[in-house]
Amino acid sequence: MFAAAVSEDESLVLAMYYHAIPFLEHIDASRAFLDPWLPWVAKIVDEESARSFIQRFLDKLAVADGLLAFIHRDAQICGGVLLRTIDWQARRTEVGYWIDEREAARGLATRAVAKMVGHVFDELSLDRVDLQAATTNRSSCRLAERLGFTKEGTIRAASIMDGKAADHALYGLLRVDRKVGVS
Repeated sequence: MFAAAVSEDESLVLAMYYHAIPFLEHIDASRAFLDPWLPWVAKIVDEESARSFIQRFLDKLAVADGLLAFIHRDAQICGGVLLRTIDWQARRTEVGYWIDEREAARGLATRAVAKMVGHVFDELSLDRVDLQAATTNRSSCRLAERLGFTKEGTIRAASIMDGKAADHALYGLLRVDRKVGVS
Protein backbone atom coordinates (compact mmCIF):
# COMPACT_ATOMS: atom_id res chain seq x y z
CA MET A 1 0.00 0.00 0.00
CA PHE A 2 1.21 3.51 -0.83
CA ALA A 3 2.10 5.60 2.20
CA ALA A 4 4.81 8.22 2.55
CA ALA A 5 5.96 10.45 5.35
CA VAL A 6 5.97 14.12 4.37
CA SER A 7 7.31 15.34 7.73
CA GLU A 8 7.21 14.19 11.33
CA ASP A 9 3.42 14.69 11.67
CA GLU A 10 2.39 14.79 7.99
CA SER A 11 1.93 11.93 5.57
CA LEU A 12 0.38 10.81 2.32
CA VAL A 13 -1.91 7.81 2.75
CA LEU A 14 -3.54 5.80 -0.02
CA ALA A 15 -7.25 6.62 -0.18
CA MET A 16 -9.35 3.63 0.89
CA TYR A 17 -13.08 3.00 1.44
CA TYR A 18 -12.80 3.51 5.19
CA HIS A 19 -11.74 7.11 4.49
CA ALA A 20 -15.14 7.97 2.96
CA ILE A 21 -16.67 9.62 6.04
CA PRO A 22 -13.51 11.52 7.11
CA PHE A 23 -13.09 12.59 3.46
CA LEU A 24 -16.69 13.84 3.34
CA GLU A 25 -16.21 15.69 6.63
CA HIS A 26 -13.01 17.25 5.28
CA ILE A 27 -14.78 18.39 2.10
CA ASP A 28 -17.76 19.74 4.06
CA ALA A 29 -15.46 21.77 6.31
CA SER A 30 -13.53 23.15 3.32
CA ARG A 31 -16.28 23.34 0.70
CA ALA A 32 -16.41 27.16 0.37
CA PHE A 33 -12.62 27.36 0.07
CA LEU A 34 -12.24 24.47 -2.44
CA ASP A 35 -15.37 24.83 -4.55
CA PRO A 36 -14.20 27.74 -6.74
CA TRP A 37 -11.20 25.71 -7.96
CA LEU A 38 -12.40 22.09 -8.00
CA PRO A 39 -15.66 21.26 -9.79
CA TRP A 40 -15.79 17.75 -8.30
CA VAL A 41 -16.16 19.15 -4.75
CA ALA A 42 -19.84 19.94 -5.44
CA LYS A 43 -20.42 16.23 -6.19
CA ILE A 44 -19.12 15.02 -2.80
CA VAL A 45 -22.33 15.40 -0.82
CA ASP A 46 -22.75 12.16 1.13
CA GLU A 47 -20.93 8.96 2.08
CA GLU A 48 -21.92 7.27 -1.17
CA SER A 49 -20.49 10.04 -3.36
CA ALA A 50 -17.31 10.13 -1.26
CA ARG A 51 -16.93 6.35 -1.69
CA SER A 52 -17.58 6.67 -5.41
CA PHE A 53 -14.80 9.27 -5.76
CA ILE A 54 -12.40 7.02 -3.86
CA GLN A 55 -13.52 3.98 -5.89
CA ARG A 56 -12.74 5.74 -9.15
CA PHE A 57 -9.12 6.08 -8.06
CA LEU A 58 -8.93 2.57 -6.60
CA ASP A 59 -10.08 1.32 -10.03
CA LYS A 60 -7.35 3.43 -11.66
CA LEU A 61 -4.79 2.10 -9.19
CA ALA A 62 -5.80 -1.49 -9.98
CA VAL A 63 -4.84 -0.98 -13.63
CA ALA A 64 -1.85 1.30 -12.91
CA ASP A 65 -3.61 4.35 -14.34
CA GLY A 66 -3.78 6.75 -11.38
CA LEU A 67 -3.53 7.20 -7.64
CA LEU A 68 -5.27 9.15 -4.89
CA ALA A 69 -3.55 9.79 -1.58
CA PHE A 70 -4.93 11.83 1.27
CA ILE A 71 -2.71 14.33 3.02
CA HIS A 72 -2.82 13.62 6.75
CA ARG A 73 -1.65 16.01 9.43
CA ASP A 74 -1.83 14.58 12.93
CA ALA A 75 -3.87 11.65 11.50
CA GLN A 76 -6.58 13.96 10.08
CA ILE A 77 -7.33 14.42 6.36
CA CYS A 78 -6.46 17.96 5.35
CA GLY A 79 -6.03 17.57 1.61
CA GLY A 80 -5.09 15.21 -1.15
CA VAL A 81 -2.68 14.57 -4.00
CA LEU A 82 -3.61 12.55 -7.04
CA LEU A 83 -2.26 11.27 -10.30
CA ARG A 84 -5.14 11.81 -12.73
CA THR A 85 -3.94 9.27 -15.26
CA ILE A 86 -0.65 7.63 -16.20
CA ASP A 87 0.53 7.37 -19.79
CA TRP A 88 3.08 4.57 -19.59
CA GLN A 89 4.00 4.77 -23.26
CA ALA A 90 4.84 8.49 -23.05
CA ARG A 91 6.14 7.98 -19.47
CA ARG A 92 4.12 10.89 -18.08
CA THR A 93 1.37 11.73 -15.63
CA GLU A 94 -0.56 14.74 -14.34
CA VAL A 95 -0.57 15.61 -10.66
CA GLY A 96 -3.46 17.37 -8.96
CA TYR A 97 -3.87 18.40 -5.36
CA TRP A 98 -5.95 20.32 -2.85
CA ILE A 99 -5.47 21.51 0.69
CA ASP A 100 -8.01 22.77 3.21
CA GLU A 101 -8.13 26.40 4.24
CA ARG A 102 -6.61 25.79 7.68
CA GLU A 103 -3.44 24.39 6.07
CA ALA A 104 -3.21 26.83 3.15
CA ALA A 105 -0.04 28.93 2.92
CA ARG A 106 1.83 26.73 5.42
CA GLY A 107 3.83 24.71 2.90
CA LEU A 108 2.07 21.40 3.45
CA ALA A 109 0.66 21.25 -0.08
CA THR A 110 4.11 22.00 -1.51
CA ARG A 111 5.71 19.27 0.61
CA ALA A 112 2.98 16.75 -0.28
CA VAL A 113 3.15 17.44 -4.03
CA ALA A 114 6.96 17.26 -3.87
CA LYS A 115 6.67 13.85 -2.19
CA MET A 116 4.29 12.62 -4.92
CA VAL A 117 6.58 13.99 -7.65
CA GLY A 118 9.44 12.10 -6.04
CA HIS A 119 7.31 8.94 -6.13
CA VAL A 120 6.53 9.52 -9.81
CA PHE A 121 10.19 9.87 -10.78
CA ASP A 122 11.86 7.51 -8.32
CA GLU A 123 9.31 4.70 -7.90
CA LEU A 124 7.23 4.81 -11.09
CA SER A 125 10.23 5.82 -13.22
CA LEU A 126 8.21 8.25 -15.29
CA ASP A 127 9.94 11.10 -17.11
CA ARG A 128 7.37 13.92 -16.99
CA VAL A 129 4.79 15.35 -14.60
CA ASP A 130 2.19 17.91 -15.70
CA LEU A 131 0.31 20.25 -13.38
CA GLN A 132 -2.60 22.50 -14.39
CA ALA A 133 -3.83 25.45 -12.38
CA ALA A 134 -6.43 28.08 -13.10
CA THR A 135 -4.52 31.20 -14.09
CA THR A 136 -6.41 33.07 -11.37
CA ASN A 137 -5.26 30.57 -8.72
CA ARG A 138 -1.96 32.27 -7.90
CA SER A 139 -1.28 29.96 -4.96
CA SER A 140 -1.29 26.89 -7.21
CA CYS A 141 0.79 28.63 -9.85
CA ARG A 142 3.36 29.60 -7.20
CA LEU A 143 3.42 26.03 -5.85
CA ALA A 144 4.29 24.70 -9.32
CA GLU A 145 7.02 27.30 -9.74
CA ARG A 146 8.49 26.59 -6.26
CA LEU A 147 8.83 22.94 -7.21
CA GLY A 148 10.69 23.77 -10.42
CA PHE A 149 7.85 23.22 -12.88
CA THR A 150 8.14 25.25 -16.09
CA LYS A 151 5.10 27.16 -17.33
CA GLU A 152 4.66 25.83 -20.84
CA GLY A 153 1.56 27.69 -21.88
CA THR A 154 -2.06 28.54 -21.24
CA ILE A 155 -5.01 26.32 -22.07
CA ARG A 156 -7.81 28.71 -22.92
CA ALA A 157 -11.30 27.92 -21.60
CA ALA A 158 -10.01 24.74 -19.93
CA SER A 159 -12.79 24.59 -17.35
CA ILE A 160 -15.95 26.28 -16.17
CA MET A 161 -15.67 28.18 -12.90
CA ASP A 162 -18.62 30.11 -11.51
CA GLY A 163 -20.41 29.59 -14.81
CA LYS A 164 -17.60 31.16 -16.84
CA ALA A 165 -14.78 29.75 -18.95
CA ALA A 166 -11.50 29.70 -17.03
CA ASP A 167 -8.02 29.51 -18.50
CA HIS A 168 -5.45 27.12 -17.02
CA ALA A 169 -1.70 27.50 -16.84
CA LEU A 170 0.02 24.30 -17.97
CA TYR A 171 3.20 23.44 -16.11
CA GLY A 172 5.60 20.59 -16.81
CA LEU A 173 8.48 19.07 -14.91
CA LEU A 174 10.91 16.64 -16.49
CA ARG A 175 12.89 14.14 -14.48
CA VAL A 176 16.12 15.65 -15.84
CA ASP A 177 15.10 19.17 -14.79
CA ARG A 178 13.73 18.56 -11.31
CA LYS A 179 15.16 20.45 -8.38
CA VAL A 180 17.48 18.65 -6.01
CA GLY A 181 15.58 17.60 -2.90
CA VAL A 182 12.15 17.29 -4.55
CA SER A 183 11.10 13.88 -3.32
